[in-house]
Amino acid sequence: VIFDSRRISSNRILLTYSDISAVREREQEIHEARAALESLGEMMRDATHAMSQGLAIVRDGVIKLSNDGLAEVLRIPAELTEAGREWIDLFQFCANRGDFHDNAVETLEEWRANIAARQPISTVFHVGGERWVNMEATISERQHWVALFTDVTELKQREEDLTELLS
Repeated sequence: VIFDSRRISSNRILLTYSDISAVREREQEIHEARAALESLGEMMRDATHAMSQGLAIVRDGVIKLSNDGLAEVLRIPAELTEAGREWIDLFQFCANRGDFHDNAVETLEEWRANIAARQPISTVFHVGGERWVNMEATISERQHWVALFTDVTELKQREEDLTELLS
């Protein structure tokens, strides 16, 4: 309760009382909600940092969130995966390096068509001639594209070994 007194005319005093309990309760609820959100954010950062896969969350063509694994899996400069960068920069780097072989234009057209149709994207490509990466991207209810990049080199090698054995 807040108490206030003021002198008014004719030598009288005006006393006011204000119950601010509800305001304090709301402030406490807001404080607790912020703390819970910060804790959840820290857990998400820890989880994405611990992932061996690369993760990118994109909205309107702009990377909103990525993890350290993205640059590592794709063997690209980390600045290309930073929040605020456009995903096309990442694609162009990989295309210029030859990751999509002679299919970069077709791959980009397919991705753009799927993005426009809000359809999932699944692509396997050869990163720097060293490793195979599978990219799976889906759109969330909030219109964010969530892309997961997984190193599938061992799987591709086993596939090639089996093909060799069968021929």
